[in-house]
Amino acid sequence: MPRGVIPRQPAKTGRHEGARSLPRGQQSRGPSRQPRSGGVGIGGNGPMSTGAPGTAPAAQKVRAIRIAKTKSYDPLAPERVQEILRRLDRQYPDVTCALQHKNAWQLLVATILSAQATDVRVNIVTPELFKKYPTVEDFAALKPEQLEPDIQSTGFFRNKSKSVVGAAKKIVSDFGGQVPDEMDKLLTLPGVARKTANVTLGTTVPDLSIGLPASGGISFPIPDGYLFGGVNGCSCAGTTTSTGAVGAGIQVNLIYGG
Repeated sequence: MPRGVIPRQPAKTGRHEGARSLPRGQQSRGPSRQPRSGGVGIGGNGPMSTGAPGTAPAAQKVRAIRIAKTKSYDPLAPERVQEILRRLDRQYPDVTCALQHKNAWQLLVATILSAQATDVRVNIVTPELFKKYPTVEDFAALKPEQLEPDIQSTGFFRNKSKSVVGAAKKIVSDFGGQVPDEMDKLLTLPGVARKTANVTLGTTVPDLSIGLPASGGISFPIPDGYLFGGVNGCSCAGTTTSTGAVGAGIQVNLIYGG
């Protein structure tokens, strides 16, 4: 043996010898990972089994009933939708639009100003604004730069002033000074997209605010993600059926009732 080389010594505890007694790869690595009989997993016999062969009859029956109920559940059933509407009516009686207005033009302006602004802020600005410019013709006679100081506190005032003045000019020139009561025509106005048009139509045109499909297929307003959450929570969103149109009335209640 070369000088200075010490042979490897076995462990004093004996573990070294015990570990070598089994072929490599067959040594124990802890408790078995196999599922216990009666537990969760395929083929188990307990109440938490998946229903595969060997499952207890009682557990299979419970699972079958649960699946049947899920398949037969209809979140847009007319009875369920009407009950939701009745409860909303009791919770929020005499609902009205939060944006203060006296006519369709004032509501259109207020809705344009409400982008990235609170209803409270808009309601502070609009009384003085409509006192200064009472009619749509008064707005049409302005340049956007003249309107900017009056609406500056609502934010994005440059774009909003262009939209309001542009909408006023088009209403005067193309619609005789009257805010159109049809979706396609409203969408031709500067600064008016589907949300603004829906809020205006749903509030100022009586037969469009009750959620009837006979109203020309007008969709109801979806102002923000909070409303999406409320409507989705009721499972009454994202449908074009007549039942869904009735269910869309839930959105109107949530918009005006809070």
